[in-house]
Amino acid sequence: MRRIFLAIALCLLCASAYAAPPPIGPFQATVAGCHDGDSCTLVLPDHSLLSIRLHIADCPEVPNRHDPRTQAYGPEATTFTHDLVYGKTVTVHIIRDKHGNPVKSYQRYVADIDYRGDDLALDLIRHGLAWVDPRYTTPVAAYQTYYAAENDAHAHQSGLWRDIHPIEPWVFRHEEH
Repeated sequence: MRRIFLAIALCLLCASAYAAPPPIGPFQATVAGCHDGDSCTLVLPDHSLLSIRLHIADCPEVPNRHDPRTQAYGPEATTFTHDLVYGKTVTVHIIRDKHGNPVKSYQRYVADIDYRGDDLALDLIRHGLAWVDPRYTTPVAAYQTYYAAENDAHAHQSGLWRDIHPIEPWVFRHEEH
């Protein structure tokens, strides 16, 4: 019996290591978990799981297996995302490079998520719970809506903009522990 269990576990481990790439084009998925404000696990129609990282928005950090620190407004961003999309069906658009390959960041696919016709990244930025991520916004002119939302949140001191000198997540991640 133990050998059968070990054989099944090994098969499942191997299958997960060779998971199929995400679907091409927009697809529907159910949000099964929100790890922080900009990372979710999705259940696809075939019941497989897919880890994604939001395109454009970069939320403050929360503790994870690599870094136990919490950044200001990280828990608020996580709660915001959870409250909006957890357990709900969303439309997912995987971001692809110029060769058509899915873009990944920290073993997660980079994606846009739409819920109820709204853009999750834009809502996080509007509420002052994320920065516009410069890694994904070239050329800048194509992302003016996001930069305008960030400027508006800053002007109204929404969320993280209440701090005098908020630290961008990409800076926070590289600071000494």
